[in-house]
Amino acid sequence: MKSRYGTETRARQHMVAVRFSDDEWNVVGAKAAAAEVPVTSYVRQAALDRELASGANVIAELRRLGGLQKKLFTEGQRIGASEYAQILLTITDAIERIAATQPAGSLRP
Repeated sequence: MKSRYGTETRARQHMVAVRFSDDEWNVVGAKAAAAEVPVTSYVRQAALDRELASGANVIAELRRLGGLQKKLFTEGQRIGASEYAQILLTITDAIERIAATQPAGSLRP
């Protein structure tokens, strides 16, 4: 009989139970949520030293803000320096959120 995934057996046949303190669980859960993956996937990727995917919504927001900044600049709309500065600060904040979810050394310049 086929399982709900359409195969006779699962590709991953081994399971490990891990215990976390409340503080550890909160950190792992927050990082998994930021990467938009289930905790199990986050732990597996981290244990295997795989690069973790960044949150798709953060990447989409960076693209949107970058496009907005380019449009405002190229169309020469008259906005104050503070509006340009605010957009750049928002982009910087998004970059910092991505950096906070990545393992040390995994981000490339």
